[in-house]
Amino acid sequence: MTRIEDMSSTQRQAWLVLLADGAVFVWFWQKMTSGLTVRPINYDISDFGAIIVGVVILTIILHAAIAAIFDIMSKSEKTARDERDVEIERRGSHIGYRILQFGIGAVIVLMLTGAGMDGGFEQPIELIIPVQIIFALMVVSYIADLVKHAVMIHGYGR
Repeated sequence: MTRIEDMSSTQRQAWLVLLADGAVFVWFWQKMTSGLTVRPINYDISDFGAIIVGVVILTIILHAAIAAIFDIMSKSEKTARDERDVEIERRGSHIGYRILQFGIGAVIVLMLTGAGMDGGFEQPIELIIPVQIIFALMVVSYIADLVKHAVMIHGYGR
């Protein structure tokens, strides 16, 4: 394992964003589900809206703080990103984007099959009401972001 002082600035930032977004995602999951189930609790839309606003505000604050810290550090260190940093970030963004595309496609298919199925078939994940749909989209978004930063960290490990 690489020590913190041996990491590049981009690698440190990837670690911090991964940890911050992971913590927000865990908090969001705990608020929205009971246990490890993928079915969200059927909140009233106002209660659900409060949770979403909290997640968005918390994410913005954490990302702004991380960006400010690294902006101040980069001005004091005068280090530039090299080609390796750019390539690692590009690869992470590419894979994260692919996860996002797949996840949104899966959400659309689940919404369509849920609306089209009638009778005795029960889907493991229902996406019928707005709370369920928004929850699924938020989960897909966070997973794509976490994968992006995990791929970046893995790229530095090589």
